[in-house]
Amino acid sequence: MHLRKLFADDPKRGEHMTTEAIGIYFDYSKHRITDETLGLLVQLAEESGLRARIDAMFRGEKINVTESGPSARGPARSQREIHRRGR
Repeated sequence: MHLRKLFADDPKRGEHMTTEAIGIYFDYSKHRITDETLGLLVQLAEESGLRARIDAMFRGEKINVTESGPSARGPARSQREIHRRGR
């Protein structure tokens, strides 16, 4: 599917295929993604328990069985975010 067709079929694609979080602007309108694709990705995330795994990562739990210890990514990012905001 060509991007021109996606934009022609949905003139507001540039508005609703974007989001902003923690000061970062995401524009995925220029990728060959559709509302159906997004729905399927959300469904996959829900069915695979992604939220629980994200929460476990930020609690520092061992989430990758190939590593010998807990994930340091979540806590490290949390500390960077706190430092960046001056807390």
